[in-house]
Amino acid sequence: MQSCECPRASPQHITTRESLFIGGALAFAWVERNLMVEQSRQYLALAAMYQAAGRRLLGHLLGADEALKTGDEARAADRVAAARELIFQVGLQTLDENAAWLILHRARPTEPVLAG
Repeated sequence: MQSCECPRASPQHITTRESLFIGGALAFAWVERNLMVEQSRQYLALAAMYQAAGRRLLGHLLGADEALKTGDEARAADRVAAARELIFQVGLQTLDENAAWLILHRARPTEPVLAG
């Protein structure tokens, strides 16, 4: 039986291969981290918008209630209309954010596609 010697990888070849692998993993992690930071900023901005809208909505509804107690139906109707418009505008912002989220996650799947 003949002996077959397999070529051995040089230490430099192994080091280069490992360095490329580590560099690729770090690059991927950097991209993921930066996207998460951006999403975090967007979510904080949305949270602030929802809190502000909630305060304004409460003000409109309390104003409408007070107007009804004093018999000023026209003012109450104006406050209710303002509350409806506020809800509509917040809904539009929410739909915009949802669309942006969908575009981001369709362009960059969360699970890697493995060959094989």
